[in-house]
Amino acid sequence: AGGGGWDMRQIVNFHDAVLYDSDLEVMVGSRGDAWLNDRVIQWWFTHLQHDVFPGHDGVLFMDPALVSCLRLQVDDDEDLEALTSSLGLASRDVILVPINDNESFGGPATHWSLLAYRRHDGRFLHLDSSAPRNLRHAEAFAALLSRALGLPARPGGVEAAACPQQANGSDCGVHVLLNAEAQAREVLGGGAAEGKRGEGAGPAARGAAEHREA
Repeated sequence: AGGGGWDMRQIVNFHDAVLYDSDLEVMVGSRGDAWLNDRVIQWWFTHLQHDVFPGHDGVLFMDPALVSCLRLQVDDDEDLEALTSSLGLASRDVILVPINDNESFGGPATHWSLLAYRRHDGRFLHLDSSAPRNLRHAEAFAALLSRALGLPARPGGVEAAACPQQANGSDCGVHVLLNAEAQAREVLGGGAAEGKRGEGAGPAARGAAEHREA
């Protein structure tokens, strides 16, 4: 393909979640120090939505690209409504948001964490495998999501949830995938598809899953 070379050859399109050869390298571990990018996280979130939690419309796994757009582009309530109106936020039991520390479009990002909004108890939980590194970004997005949901502003309303801490500088994305699945299962009461947590997520994800269960 012109302009992208081998690294940009599309290998899968699953419900509009697209992966390229370079993404596969990251997933199979041939680039050991690489961290998961937006496309890989969205592909796995799409897998969770359609294969692991099919028919559970109360769960929303947010697209990292949309999260970045909301974080970096929304200036007023009109913009917020335009970007979130199709998501049915008010009807969701749990909203799972991948958070990174990017400060601008095209700027550097070095860490992923997960923000979870649970409607049944009204809590915003932040699961950060290198806590409290992304807390400021999680709090800012929680305030934005509260506006979209029509919730009252609650300064300091994000709770730091206990979660395993990563042992290197690159597994933050894997922790986000596993924490998102665990939060969805907890809110749904474990009634979704059966199977070992992290199954099919590759060596790095399986190792993180084993760490969670240790």
